[in-house]
Amino acid sequence: MNKKFRLLWSLKTTFILVSLILVTVFASTTTKTINYDDGSNEDYYDEQTNTIYLSKMPLKDKITQMIIVNHVGFLQDYYKENKFGGVYIVKAETKTEFQDIVSFYNCNDCVPMFISVDLEGRYSNPFSNIQEFSCLSEIKSNDAAYALGDEQGKLLSELGINIIYSPVLDLEDNIWHCRNFEHFKNNPEELANVAISYLQGLHKNNIIAIAKHYPGKTLKGDDLHKGLVYVDVSDDDLVPFEKIKNYADGIMVTHSVSTGKIESYNKPCSISKDVINQLDYDGLIVADDIGMTGLEQYYINNNIEVGQSYIDVINAGNNLIIYFDLDTKNMDNMIKIIMNAVENNEISIKTINDNIKKILEQKNIKVVE
Repeated sequence: MNKKFRLLWSLKTTFILVSLILVTVFASTTTKTINYDDGSNEDYYDEQTNTIYLSKMPLKDKITQMIIVNHVGFLQDYYKENKFGGVYIVKAETKTEFQDIVSFYNCNDCVPMFISVDLEGRYSNPFSNIQEFSCLSEIKSNDAAYALGDEQGKLLSELGINIIYSPVLDLEDNIWHCRNFEHFKNNPEELANVAISYLQGLHKNNIIAIAKHYPGKTLKGDDLHKGLVYVDVSDDDLVPFEKIKNYADGIMVTHSVSTGKIESYNKPCSISKDVINQLDYDGLIVADDIGMTGLEQYYINNNIEVGQSYIDVINAGNNLIIYFDLDTKNMDNMIKIIMNAVENNEISIKTINDNIKKILEQKNIKVVE
């Protein structure tokens, strides 16, 4: 290599190194960065007194506490390490298998988790190998509703499961024909009373019950799992939700776009602040699975990044978010989008803190500011 070439090569190399240094320095001084290191539970959770010190709790842990994920064995370590607020169990084969899942997530030094299921008779029964239950559509009296709630609650309590997404308060179920109190569809007042009896049976066994799907008509027509759905909500649809407010521990909000007595203004109800404000409810407000095609389709149709739904669902007023995506990259992306939204004041930290307090108090954890 001649001297001239060596000189040019040296100058070129120096220029590249200096440029890289300048870019790095510039980026570090102009880009907001978030510390994703969530530290240890020991920093903010005292398991002896079952107390969480909110000011010490990292933002990431607050966000993951707001998310219910879908339990699968190959992701359980990821869920536990990231301290998600709860898991949903689709099915297990034996009582021992259920108890092992619960035991894994609720270790001695872990923040307690919501362990949740759907249980809607023969349509959706994660315990089908263990015990069969009547469908809600087969219930014809308050006594039968209470007995079903008590029967389900006993098994859930025995297995360590603490939350159930039930009862369904939709007046009609024209999709699965079994998930609601179909016998009372023409009498919303009586349907509400039957639902209250069912809730009392669950509560006898200390089970947290999330009524669904506000504001109604979610099961009347098209399936939200397959696409965007539009509904016209009536006074009758709202009666059961109004009457169970003092009994249900939470209410799940649907992704339908509603008109009529509840107007969502061309948005899915789950991302409509107007809809959730009209609910006027102090218990847990839960967004149905935000991975549903019905919700995603709204963003696709309007040329909006689907990731915006993570921000919108919180700003609308939901406390808990169900998200059943099994791709950890998507889960990580969701967490980062929400963290950045808080950092950029698109979501207020007060909103996050208020959600966390409501969630932790439902878990019977003492919260200290």
